[in-house]
Amino acid sequence: MVGKINYRKAEIEDVGAVADFVVGCIRFAFTQKMKLGPQEYYKSDKFPEDYLQIRQNSLGSPTTMSSMAIDSETNQVVGYIEFGPKKAYLKDLDCQSEILCYFVGPQTQGQGVGRALLANIIQLANDSGKFTIGHNSVGILTLRGNPSITGFYKRIGAFPAQDHDWNVSTERFALMSYC
Repeated sequence: MVGKINYRKAEIEDVGAVADFVVGCIRFAFTQKMKLGPQEYYKSDKFPEDYLQIRQNSLGSPTTMSSMAIDSETNQVVGYIEFGPKKAYLKDLDCQSEILCYFVGPQTQGQGVGRALLANIIQLANDSGKFTIGHNSVGILTLRGNPSITGFYKRIGAFPAQDHDWNVSTERFALMSYC
């Protein structure tokens, strides 16, 4: 059970907590629950190290914005979203920006945290003046085959836009982009 959830902008000082949270979500969802993605890499010691570097680069970037959900009783991260300019792999989509990272902890799924994080980051993006958020202007790329993600995106009005492949070493994984 979680307490009251507080939402705030994520700062570079939060990078360790954010990286630990997201690595935990990925490991739970993709290695225990659904077996999606590069299993050995996700289970390795290298994955958290690599992911910490990715988050350090993005949280320190002036082109991205991040928001986090914190359980007020435990002071633990229970949700994280990052928003920024569209990446090259979404170049064929008619969207201007991209949700670069979006996770809600298993203990808070279904409680409105994902929806509130999305509303919070859209408000931050609009307030910044760096991004114009409107109909079909935001894309996201995710591993295909995750029914909870597919259902959530449908409920918030997103639609499947394009299939992609992700090659890791000798393995290929199916991805889906949404707008």
